[in-house]
Amino acid sequence: MLAPVPLSVKEREEQEARLGDQVAGRAPADCLAVVRSMARCQAALWEDPRLEGRYWVMQPELALRISHQTFRGSRAAFEARFAAQLCAEDLAHLAWLDEHAMELARALYSEAPATLMHGDFRLDNLFFDERPDPLVVDWQGVGRAPG
Repeated sequence: MLAPVPLSVKEREEQEARLGDQVAGRAPADCLAVVRSMARCQAALWEDPRLEGRYWVMQPELALRISHQTFRGSRAAFEARFAAQLCAEDLAHLAWLDEHAMELARALYSEAPATLMHGDFRLDNLFFDERPDPLVVDWQGVGRAPG
């Protein structure tokens, strides 16, 4: 499970743990292990009142604002980089998201059950070894969000 593990990152590295790689990807069996592990972690904290008011758990409204500002800050560069692949409909969708993303996300957050979210859950924040569950690192963006 994604819950605390007895070994530190250093000890995992010494035991030949393999860091995930965003570019190279992972084998399907590793991906399945990641999904199952995250599902167990989220299920254990599903609608858990202990997530409310914890200083280390980012609350939904702040997470939404940060995500939306990140989108807004990177949109122009994204559009410039992928201009040849983006059609008018794609650009219209991006403009719609820019205007309505907060409203859409708030509706989702109000309807969906909340649980613990990592905040930056990607392969290069996962270590793999012989154990069935990966070690998840880089928890500074942890928050309460829809599961």
